[in-house]
Amino acid sequence: MLFTDAGLEQATRLRVAALHAGRFRDAVGWYRRLLERHPDDAAALNEAGYLCADEAVDLPQALAWTSRAV
Repeated sequence: MLFTDAGLEQATRLRVAALHAGRFRDAVGWYRRLLERHPDDAAALNEAGYLCADEAVDLPQALAWTSRAV
């Protein structure tokens, strides 16, 4: 099921809220859900990749996401 415009907006808010609350794993989970539905979303690929890289978590995935964002 694809995110509707409203669903995408809600997912974006939840992702941002998780980041502001310091809930890194939740934020990455929201990025994963978004990228499952929109695998070519360059902004999400870049943001998810840099988030993982900044936290030094799942670096191979971080590299894959940022490479695809270009």
